Amino acid sequence: MRNLITFGIVAAFSSLAFGADGNTASASATASVRIVAPLRIISNQNLNFGNIVVEDTALPAQVTMTTAIAPNQLHATATLGGWVKCAPWKHAGTVTAASFHYSYDLGVAVTDVKVTVDPTVSLTGGTGGAVTLTTNNDLPADACFLSDSRLDAGPGTHQSHFGVGGILNIPAGALGAKTGTVNVTVEYI
Repeated sequence: MRNLITFGIVAAFSSLAFGADGNTASASATASVRIVAPLRIISNQNLNFGNIVVEDTALPAQVTMTTAIAPNQLHATATLGGWVKCAPWKHAGTVTAASFHYSYDLGVAVTDVKVTVDPTVSLTGGTGGAVTLTTNNDLPADACFLSDSRLDAGPGTHQSHFGVGGILNIPAGALGAKTGTVNVTVEYI
């Protein structure tokens, strides 16, 4: 009899503990996501001041490159000016502004894209000290339609482009070929 009573108490307790009386509830939440095409950026032209003659190797010199790129133009144009203690050599070489093209998802407003260009770049090599390039650009970027698979982020993308030039500060005693790298970052914000 004792086993029967114990069994009855355990059975009653079990039905209360496991919600046999309908004491349960449930809820749900909506799951969602917004898929955005990746940002892509390419450079299709390097920055080159060409060949410059300094007036006196014992004095610093400076030259400024301004850039412009029109909508649907492939490359930025470069104009040198502001010559201080230097001039173009008669064999000036090719003078070009850096050209950058990027694409972004049209579902993201233009104000949600941020472009950052290195403010200064050190150009080294040759003899003497490093040359400092203080960059300038023709941002905000113009719309373009460059046919390049590296920019293809799929349907619903927009392409823009801009040029980068700058002020080249040549220290006294700097001679020879000098090179450096201009870094550009495009990001959704």
